[in-house]
Amino acid sequence: MSISLGSTVLSPPVFLAPLAGVTDLPFRNLVSRFGAGLVVSEDEVLRARALAWARLKIVVEPGGCVALAAALFHSEKIDGDSVVAVATGGNVDPALFQRALALLEA
Repeated sequence: MSISLGSTVLSPPVFLAPLAGVTDLPFRNLVSRFGAGLVVSEDEVLRARALAWARLKIVVEPGGCVALAAALFHSEKIDGDSVVAVATGGNVDPALFQRALALLEA
């Protein structure tokens, strides 16, 4: 099922992440109406952020790491041999980023 946003049509697979406190309700409405093809947990996003730092030396904000988390931890649910994950944003809470980095030591 495709999602139309004005003249833009998004076809699966599309990874979306809500912006906490801003898009929660619209995001929930989209998921209620169109379903969620793939869901990642907050823990998976945290682990993906840690791995992005450890392997790529980039700092990624939580919402900008959702596609990477999906590719890392749910690759069996993604069709095709190639995956492009756009990791964005440097809006990082220092305490939360330290939690992510602590996962590398565990």
